[in-house]
Amino acid sequence: MYRNLKTFLLVFSIFFIIIFIATQGLLNGYFEQDEWLGIANVMNSYNLPWWNILVPWVHFSPLGTFFWSALYKIFNLQAQYYFLTELIVHSSVATLVFILTMRLTKNKAIAVLTGLLFLLNGRAYQAFTHLAFLHSTDAAMFFILLFFVYLSGIKEKIVSLKKIIILFLIFLAAVSIREEGFIIIPLFAVYLFCFDKKKINKNNFKYLGLFTAGVIIFLFIRLFAQSLNTESIPVQYQITGSGAEYNLATIPVKFVVQNLVWSERIALFFLNNTKKTYPDIESYFTSQAPIMDAAFFYIFSIIIAICALWLWNIRPKRIVPIFIFFLIWILANAFMLSFVGRHISVVEPRYLYFSSFPVLSFLSIFMYTLYTSKGRIRIFNYAKKISVITLFAVLLITSFQEIRIAVDYMSHSGIVKKQVLNSLREVHPVLSKNTIFYVKCKNKCYRNGELGIPSENVLPFSSGPGMNILVMYAVGHEKEWGPFFTKEFLFHMLSEDYKKVGDRSFGYFVTKSKLEDTLKKNHLSKNIVVALEINEDNYTFKDISKEFRKTIFED
Repeated sequence: MYRNLKTFLLVFSIFFIIIFIATQGLLNGYFEQDEWLGIANVMNSYNLPWWNILVPWVHFSPLGTFFWSALYKIFNLQAQYYFLTELIVHSSVATLVFILTMRLTKNKAIAVLTGLLFLLNGRAYQAFTHLAFLHSTDAAMFFILLFFVYLSGIKEKIVSLKKIIILFLIFLAAVSIREEGFIIIPLFAVYLFCFDKKKINKNNFKYLGLFTAGVIIFLFIRLFAQSLNTESIPVQYQITGSGAEYNLATIPVKFVVQNLVWSERIALFFLNNTKKTYPDIESYFTSQAPIMDAAFFYIFSIIIAICALWLWNIRPKRIVPIFIFFLIWILANAFMLSFVGRHISVVEPRYLYFSSFPVLSFLSIFMYTLYTSKGRIRIFNYAKKISVITLFAVLLITSFQEIRIAVDYMSHSGIVKKQVLNSLREVHPVLSKNTIFYVKCKNKCYRNGELGIPSENVLPFSSGPGMNILVMYAVGHEKEWGPFFTKEFLFHMLSEDYKKVGDRSFGYFVTKSKLEDTLKKNHLSKNIVVALEINEDNYTFKDISKEFRKTIFED
């Protein structure tokens, strides 16, 4: 036990230093989009019973929600500490990747390669640079890996009741964070079949039966809890199964290709060259998805050909059970993602996090065995070593580029967001019980394009500025303002709305006519309007309330 802990801490320390340096500047970032909704939900929970955390809306994530709530209660809106926690969790996950790979392959060099590639996998950059996924994706992957690390450490032929309970609790933690935790179930069976057949005996059936019973009871509780939620789920979040067949057929291929290739670059390359060769090709399709799929399958066929040649010539030890385990991991992960209710043309980076372990571990086996294999012709041996070194370098360099692009954006946009909110607090330090904000640009709004934000949004936020502003003022007053954060009030990017709860009210508008309609409809005094003018040159506010109120209803 002490030796395992010592190994974990040593590897974790090294990995944390590496990822902290690679993501230098990330701590300057700020909450982007879904994080604001998460904080708003935490504020709303101050007025809800404790068991409300067990009632799912879209995802059933009581443990993830608890984790996020704990971060808020400790750090409030100090985003740098959330980012630091995210890097700690990601480094811990990479450390478990190292340990599990070493146990599966019995090779420390392969484990080091896999751990480094996973740690710096820029293809899945969202999982460790976007805070919205810290308490779900990263945390769920931690427990999925922990399950198999713990299982691989059980050397006895007969599994004790204590150890099966620990395994079930780890499984319960994983599925109480994110649905991907369910991939543990098929992988558990495959792991025993491939690596630990001695545990498949009649003496263990009662304990495995207890584990199965626990899973069934959890599923029953999960479905019952879902029935308690009376709030309707928006169409975009509903699990309809639409496009499931397409996703099942294509996602496994995309998992492999996108974890190895900078998908945005390769997609643009194929799209541009296909259009040059066949100028009218887009007229045959309703989207670019078929061209993208063709690119992915083309690259996948090359990968398969190379792997077939490698297996024919080198035939690594223990490759069959490892291949089966990794294949089922990818297929199980793809199955979980296939029923999202839409066709997935390109897998978003955050969804690559779970599949990156089997893909990168198998790649590490490929590189290590190719590098260490010796043939009769010396020049071929040198060529193989150079090829492996080049491949490894290309993977790390392109991953580092992807990470830096994401981090530089997060840093730049984060500095701007904090500047906007700090300036707002300087101009309007305290929020009264009844306030409607009206915001306009000093000149024509134009700089939001630098942050990928439409000019109509006025303030440079990827989610609704109205919610973000209310969240900022609500810190320390969660019970009073928490009830406003229901039904995604002011969450969406271009939201303009007004709401009254008890003796309090709040609104946010950038369109004067909508503001005037709201004042008329609710019989409100124009004196509650706080009009602000933002200077986009330095993202500072000027209070123009007195002049603006005179213009209300003049048109």
